[in-house]
Amino acid sequence: MAGFPRVPAVVADATAPTLADRRAPEAGASHPGVTQMLTNVPPSASPASDAQPPRRFHPSTLWDTATKRVLWGIVLVIVVGVVLYCVGLTNGRGDLAAVRARYDEQVDAARADAVSARSERDAANVQLQVARARAMLYSASIALERRNFGTAQRLTDDAASALRPASGKAPGIDVGAVIDDLGKVNITVNPDVATQRATLIGLAERLGGPGA
Repeated sequence: MAGFPRVPAVVADATAPTLADRRAPEAGASHPGVTQMLTNVPPSASPASDAQPPRRFHPSTLWDTATKRVLWGIVLVIVVGVVLYCVGLTNGRGDLAAVRARYDEQVDAARADAVSARSERDAANVQLQVARARAMLYSASIALERRNFGTAQRLTDDAASALRPASGKAPGIDVGAVIDDLGKVNITVNPDVATQRATLIGLAERLGGPGA
């Protein structure tokens, strides 16, 4: 047309940005947080093949842990048992030694009592023998007074025999000398029996009679 200037034709350039391309930066510019998120994406999170596989539970792990606990428990029980055994053994030995010491003391005391009882028994036997001999001599003096000369002699000899086991054992009495003197006595038939009777009574008194 004659009244309008001529507008040159516009050829589309492939490299020129389109309307959508121009709007995308504008949209990103209007949301800066989105742009920051897009630019800060870690490279390791994008490939799915680089992710670590999840750990799987295996029964052997639990079995190993339980076995270890049981073994340690058994070891602990054994150690405690050994310690208690040693302590009990030590205390038992101490108690046994104390019991043995008390037993030995009782045995020694019993032996001492037995020895003492034996000594008392022997002393009693000696006194008994001396008393029997003294009684025989008094009986001999009575028999002599009654003119039983044979009985008097027999009793005198029996008194000497009764004194022999007590020789040297009677305290305060010279039993041996009395036995020797009794061996010298010879009862004879004599109307005057006073001298012989006095001899017998004197020997009896030397054995602890009334006049001793």
